[in-house]
Amino acid sequence: MSRRANAGLDPVMDCLTDLMPLAFAVGADLSFRDLVRSARSEVLDLVRHRDVPFGELVRRTATAGQLGRFPLFQTVVQLNDGPESGLNLPGATAERLYAHSGTAKFDLCIGLAAENEAFRGFLDCATDLYAPATARRIADRYRTLPASVLADPACRSPRRRC
Repeated sequence: MSRRANAGLDPVMDCLTDLMPLAFAVGADLSFRDLVRSARSEVLDLVRHRDVPFGELVRRTATAGQLGRFPLFQTVVQLNDGPESGLNLPGATAERLYAHSGTAKFDLCIGLAAENEAFRGFLDCATDLYAPATARRIADRYRTLPASVLADPACRSPRRRC
């Protein structure tokens, strides 16, 4: 969730975003359309309460005492749909680079960034939890999801053809 809503922050050069822990039930009987509606409702509720201190959220979770896990969630889906960053200097060109620290920050992270009227995606995962073949299957399934949903948003089962 972007924190750029405050006009006083416009001159600040930094990434001002908040992670929003989202939890809701995903039943086999839900269509994708219903799932999106449920997620939308949860996100709007989270936005209304986004000023609750992070420490308070951690204290209220069941995983707060587990040092080996991130306390609020294990999977991140991020979307950077803002304009491509880069310098605009006379005689020079710039492009967005995707650097990796070599360490996964979360158990699983799926990221999308707007690029040339499309999206570039990545999947980052903890290698002690996901084998390379499993990570590839997750990425492949995520890649086919938009086409399947656009073809039939009322489909209720990802395992059968709708």
